[in-house]
Amino acid sequence: MDTEQTAPTASPVPVRYRVGVVGESRRVVHPAVLDGTRYLVRCGEPLPVSQVEVERDGMPCMKCAALLSLVTPVPALHGAPMVGGVVDAA
Repeated sequence: MDTEQTAPTASPVPVRYRVGVVGESRRVVHPAVLDGTRYLVRCGEPLPVSQVEVERDGMPCMKCAALLSLVTPVPALHGAPMVGGVVDAA
């Protein structure tokens, strides 16, 4: 990741702390928007550009996932048949 970027990203990118910056249990993936020298994330974790890497794979941040589930509509599921509280795949 280029640490010289300062322009805000238009859409979230998946980022997590680099190896050695924090313990492995805190290296979770956050959807983040670049704002100058830091990434802004839903859960409020401060992520300086110099300490993170863009990484699609990994355990997602549960706080970010929970907060995103409260505000992100899922248009493909509206009107989908449900079976036992789960979308019917058939």
